[in-house]
Amino acid sequence: MVELQEHDRADGGFTDIELVSTGLHVIVEAKRGWEPPSETQLRRYEARLARADRPVQRVVILTQNGAETVVRHQLGPWQPTPPASIEVLGWSDVVRLIRAASRGGSLAERRLAAELATYLRGVADMRNIDSNSVYVVSVSTSSIPGWPAAVT
Repeated sequence: MVELQEHDRADGGFTDIELVSTGLHVIVEAKRGWEPPSETQLRRYEARLARADRPVQRVVILTQNGAETVVRHQLGPWQPTPPASIEVLGWSDVVRLIRAASRGGSLAERRLAAELATYLRGVADMRNIDSNSVYVVSVSTSSIPGWPAAVT
């Protein structure tokens, strides 16, 4: 079963995606950028997995491409209680998995997988490519002529 935005009455939270079968329970948390879920949120997921009591339990954090190592580092030493585990994947990893899965199955299944991969490639970066915003940081201790004095 695939559940989207599933509400849990016990903890009051919502999950982005849950994959549930008789032997598997996966909670997927989709994030933008480099910020991991809060420890409070992860503990809710841990409790939800424990209540479901499946042999295979995973929390999967989907993050911006290239941020997997940073997000894992930001999680720190926290690990869910076994048998649950945590995985960090970039959106491009998911696209690769979909492409690999699309090699089998019927024509309709392959076409659907290809459309999903195309869609995810388009949203995976999640940057606003129309923005011209730039952040400038001065490393000088002296003021710049014509600019207001620095605020300390």
